[in-house]
This record gives sequence, C-alpha cells and structure tokens, in this order.
Amino acid sequence: MWPRIVWSKASAMRQTRQLAFSAALALSLAAAAGTGAQAASLLTNGDFEAAGGSLDGWTVTTSGAGNVFALTAADYMACCGTSGSEPAFSGNHFASYDSGNVSGAATLTQGFTTLAGHNYTLDFDLGAFGGGTNTVDVTVQGVTHSFTVIADNNADATFHPESINFTGLGGNQAVSFSVTAGADNTDAILDNVTVNGLTVPEPAPWALLILGFGGIGAALRHRRGFAEA
Repeated sequence: MWPRIVWSKASAMRQTRQLAFSAALALSLAAAAGTGAQAASLLTNGDFEAAGGSLDGWTVTTSGAGNVFALTAADYMACCGTSGSEPAFSGNHFASYDSGNVSGAATLTQGFTTLAGHNYTLDFDLGAFGGGTNTVDVTVQGVTHSFTVIADNNADATFHPESINFTGLGGNQAVSFSVTAGADNTDAILDNVTVNGLTVPEPAPWALLILGFGGIGAALRHRRGFAEA
C-alpha cells in the first residue's frame, strides 16, 4: 500500500499560485489571439520617399495636361508663397497633382491582396497648395469616395488625415487616387498612404496558448490527486 501523502498548507498555496499563473497566462494569450496583430502596410512606397522621392510602386495614368509628381513643400516656395517651418521642407515627399496650373486628370493606382471577410483600413493624408479647392476621388475595391481639399499654403498644417474602412473581397484588389482639375492654380497633394488589416496570431502565441491551458489542466489534476490521498 502506498504511503499516505500529507497535504500541507504550504503545498496548497504553491499549487494555488501555479494554477493562478497558468490561468493568467492562458487568459492573456486568449485576449491577444482574439485581438489579432497589426500587420505591415499592404502598399509599397505610400510615403513617396523611395529612391529619394518617387512614385515607385504606383501606376500613373493621365489625360489632357494632367500630371502627378513626387515633390516636397520646398518645390512650391518659389511659385506659390508656401510657408511653414524647416522640417516640412526637408525630405518630406508627397504626390502632387496637376502642378503648373493645368487642366487635366491624373490617377495613382496600386494593387494589393486581401482575404475575403477580413477587415481593413485605408489611411492617407490629403491637402492642397494654391488658392482654391480640388476633389480627390479615392477608389478601393471598386467603391469610390470623394474628398474635397481646400488649399492651404502652410506646409505644416495643410495635410488632413482620412480613413476608409472596408471588408476584403479576397484576392487581388486595387486602390486609386484620382484628381480632375481645371487651370485653377490648385494642386491636390497626397501622402502617407497605407492599407492595414488584422492578421491571425503567429504560430508561437497559439502554441503558448495551448501550453497555458495544458498547465491549468495539469495543476488541477495534481491538486485533485493530493486531495484524494
């Protein structure tokens, strides 16, 4: 016959602490699994800083005299009375539409891949230099949203953040930014374009989650064995 094991108060406290730790670990991992992890942007060169300032990664289409360039606020100082502090002029490129007081249209387009049913956010900054307004048509997954930008020659304040939430249709999709303007001396500008979504947890967190629940089960069995002794 096996000797009777004495269940001491110290042993009970140790088992309780182990059980509490395992439960806390499992709950925290479950919360992380339910929330998901923020993924990197699905777009390339959304800040237009690639290659020292460029439209690399974007497809450019124009009509009439329309155009779009990767510029900085310093490029406007000589012609448009742009003001602002030095950081706004140093290396902060953006996409500028219809520069040169022209009439025409220009569009920037880039493809990306979505998972059907997953939620995504398209974030971007819009503004304008000059003396009027422009309309920027933003199309994502075939749905167009129109934004009116009002010219503000202060480079530190002209950009305004915008967001569009959408549910992925699955497969290859596209986002485009289109401006049609007359000779109104107003240049719409675009910067910091990202598409982000929630991803499933990495394999390691799932393994830790299983391990945490396993620890709870083991602690419960261990404690029951002592209690029955």
